[in-house]
Amino acid sequence: MLMPFGKHRDERVEDVPTSYLVWLIGEEFLDDYSPLASAIHRELSERLSVDEVRPDKSLARKIVQAGYATVSRKGDQDREALGLAAAWLY
Repeated sequence: MLMPFGKHRDERVEDVPTSYLVWLIGEEFLDDYSPLASAIHRELSERLSVDEVRPDKSLARKIVQAGYATVSRKGDQDREALGLAAAWLY
């Protein structure tokens, strides 16, 4: 599936960086793109070698977004590592 919008428009989901996919999973507007959300969940599941990426929960989403934004601003973490950690929390 190709990304229909954003920084990675027209790129295959498989080619989009993990940190961007994790960020998208945390965005409420993605609920309007059900097939894309499913493709992202599948891709993250494969990358993280787990059976299933847990479904979004609004409270978890807020916690991950706030923490991700805070840590990201500090610049003391690699963005890819941050993305993997955030995905694991879901």
